[in-house]
Amino acid sequence: MTITRISVPISMGWEAKLLIEVPGWEEPVRALEFGTTLGGVEEAPFYKLDFARVGFATPGWMLIIGNALRQFRQARPNAKRQAINFKHLGYAAHVGFFQYFGMEYGQAPAQAPGSNTYVPITEVSVAELRNAAAEKSLQVGELIEEDAQRLARLLTQLDNGDTVETLTYSIREIVRNVVEHSGSQSYSIAAQYWPGKNSAELAVSDSGCGILESLKENPKLQVGSDLDALKLSLLPGISSKAWRRRNSADAWANSGYGLFMTQRLCSLGGEFALLSGSAGMRIVGTETSTVKCKMAGTTVILRIDAGKVSNLSKRLAEFRDDGARLAKLVGGASTLGPSLASQVLKPTTKPGH
Repeated sequence: MTITRISVPISMGWEAKLLIEVPGWEEPVRALEFGTTLGGVEEAPFYKLDFARVGFATPGWMLIIGNALRQFRQARPNAKRQAINFKHLGYAAHVGFFQYFGMEYGQAPAQAPGSNTYVPITEVSVAELRNAAAEKSLQVGELIEEDAQRLARLLTQLDNGDTVETLTYSIREIVRNVVEHSGSQSYSIAAQYWPGKNSAELAVSDSGCGILESLKENPKLQVGSDLDALKLSLLPGISSKAWRRRNSADAWANSGYGLFMTQRLCSLGGEFALLSGSAGMRIVGTETSTVKCKMAGTTVILRIDAGKVSNLSKRLAEFRDDGARLAKLVGGASTLGPSLASQVLKPTTKPGH
């Protein structure tokens, strides 16, 4: 990302202005680290945001960049901001991206009607979610399950089957993590299916305590950094509450398998990203890389190749077997550190087998 200092004439002299190039999803590392980059930008009275490098907008890109710009605005409320070269991002404007971070352009989040191929940026109030569940005499988890199933069908373009059930479970657990562990008052969600590519992406983001602070509640875990916490969170059976004795009759007792199964599904030619606090992990297939972040709460991005997940019964069984094997290691450890977590990033079966 390029940051250029320029000067513009004003009535009483010259005013410093910083030109900030916003990275596109074509530059995934720069996009994921955008919040960190913005945090290090020098103080100035005027910032110009240049979107010329952005080729297209995906759900993950919109929430990552949108959250970074939100934080930047909150940190420097008195600075002026101007966007340039953004008119080509018509879809982003339609689904609420610009208004999401405070720019008066396009539609507001959740204003677009959505369809069977996309869900606009939508901010969900946790309090309103609980109230809606109570009004329907449902547990919150049951209401989340309904939305998760709808999203799973959109992402796979399938009506039912093992893949829809597994993805429904994964999405449900991701959202439940927000509601039950993060302490966030709301979360943001967006999704898109691209028929031409037969692929889909979902992003969920909250502004809660983050994974590190959540896992510190579990006395069985040794968690020293945000990156340690991310690695541990991908292990089956890991959560801030799963170590406690649970009521077996409670169908919604947290199992800690949500991120594990999500990451495994995305390993089939897709992509998975998990960001929280100062660290992020990006997994493309079976290749894992880390990035530096600066963000409140947690963001999860999953992209799947719908063409490769239409018939996954055998692979899902393999994933469950891997989960059971790792869960035994987790359950048998009196104190668990991040070294064990590296095993989850090396599937025992190769994609395509």
